[in-house]
Amino acid sequence: MPTWSDIKTICQTIYARYVNKGFIEMLSGNPTELAILIDLIHGQILDQPFEWNFCKEIGTITATGATTYDLATLFPDFHSIYQVYGINDNQDHPFAPNYEANIVPADGWSIRGNTLVFTGTAPASGTFKIQYKSKYLVKSAAGVRQQYLTDDTDYSVVPSRNLLIYGVGEHVEWKADEASDRKQQFVNKKFEVALNNLLLSGNIATNQTRNVL
Repeated sequence: MPTWSDIKTICQTIYARYVNKGFIEMLSGNPTELAILIDLIHGQILDQPFEWNFCKEIGTITATGATTYDLATLFPDFHSIYQVYGINDNQDHPFAPNYEANIVPADGWSIRGNTLVFTGTAPASGTFKIQYKSKYLVKSAAGVRQQYLTDDTDYSVVPSRNLLIYGVGEHVEWKADEASDRKQQFVNKKFEVALNNLLLSGNIATNQTRNVL
């Protein structure tokens, strides 16, 4: 996976002209301009209607007897839900098909928006888990998800360095270059090729190509 150090080094090489002219701010700011551009690219990836493996996280909820659990509050990186399991008798159950967990109420519980709702007797003890799509595509060296690249050892979970590098090029200010249109088309094409390669890489969890809730 590309680390923050790798990304900065490559961008400083490929886009040296624009870095030197101040069109990409590499170091100052918190987060830096380059880190914000990477976050925008991550957002483009998240908007794709595919269930990327690198977006998936498992969250554990401790039952308290409450009838509702706001998933976006419990998990700051929560984007949308895939599956819920382990509620019945507070035991881990096999993953249910996504459409069942997302749409069909079962065993006295259902998902309404970003909220887990118990319509029957809510369990007062034990734990259950949700599999959800994380909106944070950066991890620290310790494996903790976060929004922005900050430390050199942080890394993007997107398994395509080219996608990130050429994605930065999509957002670069090209005004200083007389061949801007041609160069921008070149970079956009590279970005599209990298995205298509990711689609063909087999990093999607199943053959599903539907939108998640």
